[in-house]
Amino acid sequence: MSLTTTTIAKEANLSEPEGMPPQPRNVEAYVGYCANEAGEMLVGTFPRPGEPTVDVVSWTMAPKLIHDLRGSDDKFTLETAGFQLLRHKSRFEDWTPDEDVRKAYMEEMQEVVQELTGASKALAYDYRLRHLQGPARGTHVDLNDKALFWRLHRAFGDEAHDLIREYRIQAITVWRPFRIVYKDPLAIMDGRSCSQSEFVEYNVRKADAGSHVYETMSYVLVPSDAHRWYYLHEQKEDECWLIKNYDTEDNRGPRFTPHVSFMDKAYEGREKRESVEVRLFVFHEKEIV
Repeated sequence: MSLTTTTIAKEANLSEPEGMPPQPRNVEAYVGYCANEAGEMLVGTFPRPGEPTVDVVSWTMAPKLIHDLRGSDDKFTLETAGFQLLRHKSRFEDWTPDEDVRKAYMEEMQEVVQELTGASKALAYDYRLRHLQGPARGTHVDLNDKALFWRLHRAFGDEAHDLIREYRIQAITVWRPFRIVYKDPLAIMDGRSCSQSEFVEYNVRKADAGSHVYETMSYVLVPSDAHRWYYLHEQKEDECWLIKNYDTEDNRGPRFTPHVSFMDKAYEGREKRESVEVRLFVFHEKEIV
């Protein structure tokens, strides 16, 4: 298994001198943000079959410069910026909801992430194919403070309390495109450029569940001029984003890493983006002080 956190430069094209690496392609684009008040808590409900979806978040679009990391991604790591580029060729090429593929790929990513992070163990708890629904246009973090314990308890039962006491726990997503990304690339915010005071708690419950039984618990963000955004131009299927969605310790770099899809006008006529993502709990032995 070959692991590296650096990208491979594209072959030179006709617009660049032979032998020279491609120049970064930064993009000016609009990024979706929450227009509600920071610090607010929003509660939505998944519709019953046949009912329309009602979004309780008010969205606004803000112009941003999104920097291309190709050739300079080694400056960004999970511990420093909350995200990292991993170059890894999976043994899978036919992405399906087949249970055997799902289980085997989750196990593959557990091994990859545990080795890369030096963790004591890693457990993949979610596998998602992103090819039917459209991309997420609103800046968000996949988990909020309530969500970590809820997810841990669902996976480990009452043992979740002991795990939180004994380990530093990270929630990390591995995001991989099926093929080269042209349309709707994924942008990731440098976690050092945002503040939790800009977060809006967003919980969504099932229509028939109790008033405090949530299916999705996340954060959305209000805009800020301080936010710094990054993407990878023409991201390939062996170029994966590692995104830190939660960290139980607040002195190890960003605890949360916002991300969003954006429209690149130059590629609007291209085929839609398709991807697979695996979400994992990553357990580190706590340092003895």
